[in-house]
Amino acid sequence: MGRKLLADPELAEQARRKRPARDPPCIYCHVCVTRSFLNRHIACAVNPSTGREAQDALIGPAERRKRVVVVGGGPAGLEAARVAAQPGHR
Repeated sequence: MGRKLLADPELAEQARRKRPARDPPCIYCHVCVTRSFLNRHIACAVNPSTGREAQDALIGPAERRKRVVVVGGGPAGLEAARVAAQPGHR
């Protein structure tokens, strides 16, 4: 259950409210386990903000909104688009 909570921190609340999970579930890639054995910061392949929650909370609105072009629609491109949209970029 620990790995699943790293992938989706709101899993328990979603289960309590009987709502379907909106984030991708843990894919059991063992990135979190492997990094902890190597004494590195915790990470998750599905949830890139795992272990960086305090840093992600510091992202505020952009002073000047810009247009961002993301080439590629794979996992990295989708995450780049999501992170760029948080402060208000298009």
